[in-house]
Amino acid sequence: MKRYLLLLCTLAAALLSAPRAHAETAGELERLLGAPIVSCQDAAWLVLSSVEAVPGGTTPGDAYQFALNRNWLPRKARADSAVTLGGVSLLIMQAAGIKGGLMFTLSHGSRYAYRDLVYRGLIQGRAYATQKVSGERLLQILGRVLEYTEAPVRRGPSV
Repeated sequence: MKRYLLLLCTLAAALLSAPRAHAETAGELERLLGAPIVSCQDAAWLVLSSVEAVPGGTTPGDAYQFALNRNWLPRKARADSAVTLGGVSLLIMQAAGIKGGLMFTLSHGSRYAYRDLVYRGLIQGRAYATQKVSGERLLQILGRVLEYTEAPVRRGPSV
């Protein structure tokens, strides 16, 4: 539980930075953390806000529409439908600018986005692409993604 609290505080600090200071953000994060299944709309808002793809104060509906217009969500995604690990993976890879492998590059499909995130260790544990995502799991994945994208590039020893 302590680990999840630390993750929640980290994400809250990222979302509550000076340009994003609103009182409802902490409430939204708390609601999402306790959600057994997250909707596509809420997942789009959380992911896009975290990677700063949308400006502060964006509503979940606007974030969903933003992602939908850019084909960052699966074709069958609806605002109120449950998001899957494949759908979240596709959204994360597109929004965060994570380069995928050969099959993802050719198809831009959610299955290959999911496989790439598993390969990178960003999705851990027992999982499959069509599995519904809880709020807790989404925050865990997003925390790993933010660490992965912000990690400095390691180079070999200088000569």
